[in-house]
Amino acid sequence: MSVTQTMTKAKAGDAEAKTRDALRLALAKRDLLVSDLARAEKAATRAQERAWDREGDVEALEAAAKRRREAGMGGGDEKALVDSIMAGGVLIDEKDAPDPELERLKAEASALRAAAAKLTARLPERREQVSYAESAVKRAAKVVVASSAAVQALLDETENLSLEVIRRRAILAAAIGHLPSDSVEAARALAVLHPLVFASRHPEAESFRQACEALARSADAPLPVVEARP
Repeated sequence: MSVTQTMTKAKAGDAEAKTRDALRLALAKRDLLVSDLARAEKAATRAQERAWDREGDVEALEAAAKRRREAGMGGGDEKALVDSIMAGGVLIDEKDAPDPELERLKAEASALRAAAAKLTARLPERREQVSYAESAVKRAAKVVVASSAAVQALLDETENLSLEVIRRRAILAAAIGHLPSDSVEAARALAVLHPLVFASRHPEAESFRQACEALARSADAPLPVVEARP
């Protein structure tokens, strides 16, 4: 390996390290936002559930108070009430004394409903932030792939091989007119000169694709180096 190649490889390694650091930051931000969103969703649900529980407690206390009032009216009380109504007397509603526990439950239920509403209203914004963070992770992962030594080596080697293939195909195209049209060699030459079709699900291609996708989960996910076949 020449001095120039060694320096180029070192620069490529430095560039990949920097892009992986950037990806690591993007992943940390994404994970934090995802965690915050999950906590906010859980808190909103819990606040609403607790509000329903307190409202149920309020209804139970009010129902109990009503039963006590109705049960507290004796026969004499009822007769006096009927006589007063029939005589056109002035009735004054005798309300129960304020129940501190009931008032506390009402206030807590109201506060929980308000908290649930505030948290729920913020959820769309939080989900949008997570979506932006996911996009940032994907962009950062692509930059890592682009800067990786594996891809640089793959590009260099593929370019060299492509030039050699182009050269040989050009020579073969010149030779084909001098082959018997019904010969096996002519048939092979025509097959080789047909447009190349790439297998999108080639095992090695699939392995490389999975390695790239793994960067969305870990900035330290390695990219395989494609070895040249003899």
